[in-house]
This record gives sequence, C-alpha cells and structure tokens, in this order.
Amino acid sequence: MKLSRWRNPLLLLLFSFFVIQVVAYKLYSSFWTTPPATQVNRNERIKRGWPEYTSGKRLDGTKHIIFIGTSQSFGDEIEDDKKIYPSIIRQNFLDEGIQVTLENWSLGGIRTVDIEMMLLKAIQKKPDLIVLALDVSNFDRNSNRNLTFPNTDVNLFLADPRIFSSMKNSLLNHPLDEDIRIRKIAERYLPLVRSRTKVHTQIAQEFDLTNEDQLFYFGNPVTRGVIPDINVVKNYRDVLMFRHRNTPYFIIDEQEMGEKYFAAKRFTTLLKERLKGSDIKVMYTWIPLSYQHWDKGEFNKIKKFRKTMKTWNAKEGIADYDFLEAISDSDFITVSHLKPNGHSKIAKLIYPAIKNELQ
Repeated sequence: MKLSRWRNPLLLLLFSFFVIQVVAYKLYSSFWTTPPATQVNRNERIKRGWPEYTSGKRLDGTKHIIFIGTSQSFGDEIEDDKKIYPSIIRQNFLDEGIQVTLENWSLGGIRTVDIEMMLLKAIQKKPDLIVLALDVSNFDRNSNRNLTFPNTDVNLFLADPRIFSSMKNSLLNHPLDEDIRIRKIAERYLPLVRSRTKVHTQIAQEFDLTNEDQLFYFGNPVTRGVIPDINVVKNYRDVLMFRHRNTPYFIIDEQEMGEKYFAAKRFTTLLKERLKGSDIKVMYTWIPLSYQHWDKGEFNKIKKFRKTMKTWNAKEGIADYDFLEAISDSDFITVSHLKPNGHSKIAKLIYPAIKNELQ
C-alpha cells in the first residue's frame, strides 16, 4: 500500500518539489547571508569616497578633507566613480603633487539633523578642512521634515534599503486621493525613521548632548521616540502630489523660508561653538542648481537665502562660496544632478576655493 502511494505521479511530483525547495534554500543560505543594512549602504558608497574607501585615516604628510554634501556630490547617475567632482578634486590635488585624504560623505536628501550628526563625527576626526556642499532644501526647522522626508537616502544611518524598494513601488502604484493607502506607505517608512532615531540617539549619547540648545536633535519630537504619524501621512501626501504634477522642484512659502533661515543660521552658530579651540577650518560651497526647473520667483528666493547666509557666515567667520549659477543649465540632468561635464566644471571652481582655505 505504501509503495503504491509513492507510485502516484502527483504525490511523487509534490514530494520532489518539496525536497528541491529545501535543498535550494539550504544552498542559498550557505552562499548568501543578508548583510546588515549598514553594510549594504556602505558597500554602495565605498567607491564614492566614504571612509572605508579612503581607510578613514589621515596619512602622514597629507591634508585631510571631509566633504559633507548632497546627492549632487554623490552623483548617482555617473557610472564612473572617478568622474564625480569630489573625486576630480582629489585627483587635482594629486596632479599637483599635493597628498590629500579626501572623504566624500555625501548623501541624497540630507537633512539638518543628519548634517549635524555627521558634522560631530567629522570634527571628532580632526580634519584640516570640512566642506559643506549644501542647498536651501537641506535645512529644515520642522522636525517632521527633518526626519520623515520620504525620498532621502540617509538610510545609511542603519536603515534597511529594502524599505525604499517597496516604498518606490507604492509611490507609483497607489492613487493619490486615498488617505488610507498613503497611510500604508507612511507605515512602511516608520521603521526607517526609527532606525535613524536610534543612530541619532547613539551619537547624542556619545557626545553627551544634554542641552537643548546644542542641537536640533532635542527639538525634534521624532527623535524623542514620539512619531506623529498623522504628520508623516501629511508629508507623504504633499510629496506625492508634488511628484505627480508638472511644477518646479518645490515651492517654498514664506513661513517655510523663515524656518529654513532659522535652521541654517542656528546650524552655523552651533558649528562655531563646536569648533572653539580647534584648528579645523569649515567652508560652505552652496551647490549649483538648474534654473530652468524653477519658477522665477522661487529661484529669487533661493538667491536671497544664499545672500543672507553669506552675510551671516561672514559674521561668524566662516568661508562661503556660492555656485548657484556657476555653470550652464545644459550641464544638468535634473534640478541639481549633474552630467559628467557638469561635474568637471564645478570641480574646477571648487578646487581653487578648497586650496585657498587649506593655506
């Protein structure tokens, strides 16, 4: 009876399928172990100049530069790692016989809290120069914008990149007018927010940040473990609506611009406090943007912001270089992402500025 059972072709097929599945899983597990998210993200960025690529150590007789920038200086669209402008700047130094250790800490969608946390780690390494290649969009006083911007890749901070894969699909597949679906997308994103919160908390403890005046960190309810999900949903709705309409990059109202002024100015003040008694130099290089993606009024707001910040930074004794309209609009792929020739052109402009600050 038992023998006849196994002669049944259907049962034999099912049993064979089960055995193959078990064996395949065992083989897969032996050759592939899902790496931690930090490792995945670092591996994607090693060749772009992150500390693992440059060894993270200051070599004898070299100048040490840490470059904190946006997606522009990471250059997602540029396949050749040597053709992004931080790499070109590094090569320019070497071509002149100047030994440098240049670490490119650039992240797409970097926000105020992230900049502050990275800055603390950068200062700890005691480089000769920290270059801040930023834009008005990177500064936010509002805690929800700081920690829940959905398209940022600051998942470097312990976030699982797979969250982004599912999230991008959701952005494309879900109608915009259904709050419940937007909420589902937001719920997928909350683990990422919590992951970043965890890292921010660890860094805050490492640097003994016990005073609310020291960092935005303590002004953010999200970083205190309280995640206002209704605001997360609102953020998603705003971003979704933006991404599905033919408008400039983003619209900045007067209240939001005021918050950005507050955030950027306070950041500069805190930066100076952190640098007291240090020989580390810091310079701003406000990144170039493609003006064709902007409404003229919006572009003028950006100009005004940068002019105000230049005055403020001068007051604080911080070097400020503005490259907003330094290169042609045809050198851009998107509002801020550059073609290879755009990277070459901006490198030629930033390189002498960096050399000047290192003297």
